[in-house]
Amino acid sequence: MNTTSTNNPFVVGQWVRGEKFFGRAEIIAELLFGPRQAVWVAALRRMGKTSLLREVERRVLQNAESNFLALYWDLEGAIDDITLRESLLAAVEESASGLRVETSWENLSTPEVLRKIQQKAKSRQRAVLLLCDEAEALLTVAQNDSHLLARLRRALQSENVRCVLTATRRLTVLETFDEAGTSPFLQGFVPPLYLPPLRETEIQPLLAQAGFSLETRKELFQRSGGHPFLLQLLAKRTLEYGDLAGAYQHLQHDETLHNFFTVDFNTLQPTEKSLLQQCAQGDGLSLRGTSNTEARVALQTLLALGLLAEQNDHLRVRLPLFQDWLQRQSPPQAAQKTIFHSEELKPGERVGPYEILHEIARGGMGIVYCARDVHLQRLAAVKVLHAELLGDEQHRARFLSEARAAAQFQHPHVATIYAIEFKGETPCLCMEHVEGQRLEQWAKQAHLTFAQKLTLAQQIASALAAAHAAGLIHRDLKPSNIMVRKDGMAKLLDFGIARRLTAATRLTRTGQMLGTLAYMSPEQASNLEADARSDVFSFGVVLYELFTGKPAFTAENELALAYSIINENPPPPDAENPALPHALAELLMSMLAKPPQKRPANGQAVSKILEELIELL
Repeated sequence: MNTTSTNNPFVVGQWVRGEKFFGRAEIIAELLFGPRQAVWVAALRRMGKTSLLREVERRVLQNAESNFLALYWDLEGAIDDITLRESLLAAVEESASGLRVETSWENLSTPEVLRKIQQKAKSRQRAVLLLCDEAEALLTVAQNDSHLLARLRRALQSENVRCVLTATRRLTVLETFDEAGTSPFLQGFVPPLYLPPLRETEIQPLLAQAGFSLETRKELFQRSGGHPFLLQLLAKRTLEYGDLAGAYQHLQHDETLHNFFTVDFNTLQPTEKSLLQQCAQGDGLSLRGTSNTEARVALQTLLALGLLAEQNDHLRVRLPLFQDWLQRQSPPQAAQKTIFHSEELKPGERVGPYEILHEIARGGMGIVYCARDVHLQRLAAVKVLHAELLGDEQHRARFLSEARAAAQFQHPHVATIYAIEFKGETPCLCMEHVEGQRLEQWAKQAHLTFAQKLTLAQQIASALAAAHAAGLIHRDLKPSNIMVRKDGMAKLLDFGIARRLTAATRLTRTGQMLGTLAYMSPEQASNLEADARSDVFSFGVVLYELFTGKPAFTAENELALAYSIINENPPPPDAENPALPHALAELLMSMLAKPPQKRPANGQAVSKILEELIELL
């Protein structure tokens, strides 16, 4: 085997570029021909993001019939408008697309230069294919000039432009900037298109170039997990050592690789770290057996990133070298399952004056028990934060925030908060016990009339109206959080993720989506800021299902469902149920508008329209 030949891709280095590029056919097709005009390709470091963009550019340039004018733009090092413009002008100069920088462009802002490029492309009857690499630079730009970022977004998502950003998931930090105009930047680019490890069929031709035997090629794939950088490194060391087992053992103790994994691990969210650590320790997690919404979203993200793989309905760490690294980490470096511990409550146990009777339900943040107040001799519901979430101080803070926010708010159609008690270090929220059916059960009754459904909808709308007027948003509206008593009175439960609109501290971490996904607004599914209009969207999803009998959004998995919520519209409700009044159908579709500004502004606006519809009955 010749290890010094210039034809050996593992010695030359740029082994996934140009004619030596392998795989990624589906992703390239999506970027060139997919329905989305703005795409964020998200991946771990060294996963081949730059090579992907360069390959897309090459294919466009080689296709004389392409409708695109391709421009590769490296944003690395940009900090403001001047450096952004300089990098863009350099990209134009280096491009083989035939574009040339005009002298007047040097005095323009970056968005203005982009518009000039767009005009040039249009004169050639082409669309601009803007391939923006190292987009994490926009984080620095946002810190220095958020207004520039807002104008840049409009230029990148304008007519006749198809824009692809590549960045790690650090790009979601853009959500944390409070300046007006910054948060919407990602709205057109999410959900991200994840760049996973290579499949075995994609890398076999590449490995064959180096003369590896079929058996060695299979083992190289298994030990690298298909990660391009790990595959290159392991193949290169195997050529140097002449022995795959020896090369793998050497990499297990390689300091450079240790640092590589450390950086990647630290880009993950705490929930993702904890779940990844559990999989590395062989805890046998499975998607099917995970009911916690936040955990399911985290597991789906880890699968999409290529850090986990599914095997026989169980999840395992996909990259053996990374699993070895995880298993060697000390507790301060690797996420721990819990810091605090709490036992599930059993009948007869006391929480303050509340005696536990039985469990009612389990949700995304906690377990709800039916209890009796031994002093007042009345039933109560006691909600306890999930034990596995107590290790996160921000979950504890969010839980306590729920009590403070909800206790200050009283409404006949909202469950009343009585008190907050503690069982050891476990906080317990004690509230009104509502006997009846959850909305999804109540709605299945065959005898229900349109008037009954409309009345119930207006009751919930009035509760939202009062909450929004008090500066509160619910952020977790779904049928299971609405109870209907035997007398037909609706009660809105679980302001479990509520917070004041004016709160300075944002408890939700970047990258974490709360609430049940099927009822999330596009902003929540995109990890962007949510306000009262987010509640309006979620309420619209609930009402769509109530009045049509069908969910507004469906998909095979969480990632596909997020895409549907953000990009697709459900069928008109009066098409699903022709008996619906046109005015109600119009209201529902306005509540489900993708841009928040096109929805009713708050619960008051929805309540008013529903009241008018009731008066027409």
